[in-house]
Amino acid sequence: MAHMVDGITIGTKHTFTRQTSSATKIVVELFAVLWTSVWFTGEITCSHPQGPHWGNAFRNGNMSTSEHPDKISAETPARLWWLPFLILLLGHLPLLLIDFSNTWQQPHYQFFPFAFIAFFALLWSRQHSRNPRPKLILCLVVIDVLLLTAAVVIRSPWLASVGLWHLLLAVAVSRKDKDTGSSLAYLAFLPLLAVRLPVNMDVLVIQSLQDLTSRIASKVLNLVGCLHLRDGNVITLTSKSLLVEEACSGIQSLFTMLFLAILICCYNRRRTFHAILIVGSAVFFAGFMNVLRVITVALAEDWWQVDLTAGWAHDALGYAVLGLAAGLVYNFDLFVLGFTARVPDGDLNKPNVEFRNPYVAAFNWLVGTKTRHRPRGLVADAPGYSRSWKLSVGFTTVLCVVGIAAQASALLSRPDQSARSGFMTTKDMLSESAVDTSLAGFQQTNYQIEERDRVSDNGAFSNVWDFQNNSLNARVSCDHPFCGWHDLRMCYRGIGWEVTETQADRTDSDWPALRVKLNKARDGSHAILFFSLFDVTGKPFRPPVADNAIGLVQNRMVKGGLYGAPPDTLQCQTFAVLPVPFSQEQIDSLRRLHTATRQQIRDKAMVRINGKQEQAVGSRQ
Repeated sequence: MAHMVDGITIGTKHTFTRQTSSATKIVVELFAVLWTSVWFTGEITCSHPQGPHWGNAFRNGNMSTSEHPDKISAETPARLWWLPFLILLLGHLPLLLIDFSNTWQQPHYQFFPFAFIAFFALLWSRQHSRNPRPKLILCLVVIDVLLLTAAVVIRSPWLASVGLWHLLLAVAVSRKDKDTGSSLAYLAFLPLLAVRLPVNMDVLVIQSLQDLTSRIASKVLNLVGCLHLRDGNVITLTSKSLLVEEACSGIQSLFTMLFLAILICCYNRRRTFHAILIVGSAVFFAGFMNVLRVITVALAEDWWQVDLTAGWAHDALGYAVLGLAAGLVYNFDLFVLGFTARVPDGDLNKPNVEFRNPYVAAFNWLVGTKTRHRPRGLVADAPGYSRSWKLSVGFTTVLCVVGIAAQASALLSRPDQSARSGFMTTKDMLSESAVDTSLAGFQQTNYQIEERDRVSDNGAFSNVWDFQNNSLNARVSCDHPFCGWHDLRMCYRGIGWEVTETQADRTDSDWPALRVKLNKARDGSHAILFFSLFDVTGKPFRPPVADNAIGLVQNRMVKGGLYGAPPDTLQCQTFAVLPVPFSQEQIDSLRRLHTATRQQIRDKAMVRINGKQEQAVGSRQ
C-alpha cells in the first residue's frame, strides 16, 4: 500500500511526514525539475503506464531508469502549465519593449504596469486546473501569431501588443477558477486596458473631455458668482487665463478610474450587468473629479490669489481628488451589490420544480451577483496530456526563436536615423529675417517668439509672423518640434473652433497641405487654416489619409511603430479670421502665402539644422 504526501508517492516503510524540513523539500523539487529535463530530452523512458512506486525504488536502493515512475514526469506539465505560454510571450519581447516605451510616454497610459501585475497576480492565485477548451485556445494563439507576423512585416509594435493580449486571453481561458469552477477569461479585461486605443481615439477622447469639463466648470463658476469668460477650453479670469489641459480634462484620471473599476469587478467576480454599472460610474466620477479640480483651481486663483496650476500643490490636489473618486467608485460597487445580489430561492430544494419562483430564477440568472461561490466541475489535472505538453513546449520554443530573430532583423534593417541624432530645436532656430517682408501680396507687420513646455501638444516653440493685405490679416507660424504627423485641427478645436471642412490641397503635388475651414458659433467668426509639415532632412511629410477607416488604422500603426520611421518634424501654418465667410479669392491668396512662406522657412531651418549636425559630428570626432 502506498500513500501520497506532498505530491510524492512513497511506500509505507519510507513515509514522509508534514514535518519534512524545508531543505529536503527544496532538494526533492530540484530533483523533480532535473528529472523532467532529462525525461523531456528523451534520455529516460517509462514503459509502464503507471510506473513502479517510489517506495520500491528506495527500498531496493535501485534508481535505474527502468524503475523510475511516470508519476513525477506526468505531474510536471500540471505544475508547469504556464511554460508554453511564457515561451511564446518571450517571442514578443523586442517589439513589446518598444511599444511599452511608447505607451509610457503617454501620461494617460502610465498605469499599464499595474494592469499586468494585477492580471498575473489574480491569475496565479485563482487558477486551479486546466479548462478543456483546446479549440478556442488554439484559435487565440493562432491569431496572436498572425498579428505578431504582421507586426514584424510592417514593423508595428502596436500590433505586437494586440497579439500579446490575445495570448493573455488564451492563458486566462486555459485555466479554471478555483472558487467557481468557471473560466478565468474575465481577467483579460485588465491587460486590455494597456493596449492603446486605435485610430487616435484617445486624442478624440481628450478633446471631448476637455470641452465637457470646460462647459460644466463654467456653469458652476457662474452659479458661485466667479467672474470669468470661457472661450473653448480657455477660462479667462480677471487675473489670468487658465487653459484646461489634458491633465485637468480627465483623460489620465478617466483611464485610471476605468482600471480601478475593472480591477474591482475582476477581484469580486462581478456579473456583466453589475460590471457595466461600475464602469459607467467610473466614467461619471472621473468627470466629476476633473470638474471639481478645475473649479478649485479657478476659485483659488480668483478668491485667494493662490496658484494651483503648477508645482507640488497642483500634484497634491490631483492625487487628493483622484483618491476621492476612487473611494466613490468602491462604495458605489457596494451600493449596487445591495440591488444585484442573488435572491435566495427557498423553494429550490423542494422535490417538485413547479414550486420554484420563476421571477427569482430569472433575476438570479440575468442580474444576480454571487456573494458566495461553490466550485463546480473542478478536477485535478490528469497526467495524460504530458505528450501534448511536450509538443507545446517544443513548438512554442521554435516560434519564440523565429519570432525574436525576425524582429531583430526588422529592427536592425530599419531606415537610418542618423539625420535625427543631431537635431535639437531651439526658440532662435528661426529669426525674423527667415521670411521676406513682402510675399504673395502681403506685407509683414510683426514678429514674435512663443515658448511653451517641452511636452506641449502645440510644440515647444513657435516663430510667428503677422502679415496683412488690403482685406486680410494672416498669421504665419512655424511650430516645432513634433514626432511624425501633428493634427493641428485638434489644437484649434481645443480653443473653441469647430471644423466644418477639411480638404487636401495638392497645388504642389510633392508637398500637399491641408486646408481647413472653421467657425466659432459663439461669435459667428469664420477662419481658414493651411498647414503642412517637413522633417529634419527637409523632406515634406505627407499628411496621412484620414478620410476612411483604413487610413486611420494606418495612421495609428505608423505613429506607434517603426514602419515609415516617424521623424522629428516642423509644422508650418497660415491662419486668418473674418466675421464673414471667405471668398474663393481670399482663400487663394492665403494658399499662395502659405506656399511661399513654408518654402523659405524650410530653407532657413535646414541651414540651422545641418549646421548643428556638423558641429555635433565634429565634437564627437
